Amino acid sequence: MWQLLKMIKILKEEAGIVSTDSFSSNVLLFVQQYIDRHYQNHINLEALSELTHYNESYLSTQFKKTFGIGINEYLRNVRMEHALLDLMESDKKILEIAFQNGFESIQSFNRIFKKLYDETPKNYRERSREMVCPS
Repeated sequence: MWQLLKMIKILKEEAGIVSTDSFSSNVLLFVQQYIDRHYQNHINLEALSELTHYNESYLSTQFKKTFGIGINEYLRNVRMEHALLDLMESDKKILEIAFQNGFESIQSFNRIFKKLYDETPKNYRERSREMVCPS
């Protein structure tokens, strides 16, 4: 995911769409890397703003301009990528997977999962395992 976002950023820069100074770019890269490393924890725009000393509105706007996706959506996608891997590769309970990947409740995890993938985490796990080990 992060490689795709970096590629989008490079393409936008080449097209002249993004014109952020190097300090802003470094701060935004820091935010992206912070999310990638700490996605399991409670992260919100206010905390990221405090970490970077940028106001929330500016940070949010610049992140979206640079990466083509909002901070909350990026965080959700990172969490979901890790949850998908856990569903496929582990025998952890779905509740455990949700909490270990930063979701605040099983209900929010299930709702977001179903919205993104049009199936429940349980069905996804069963289907992905059937594709790997057909009976």
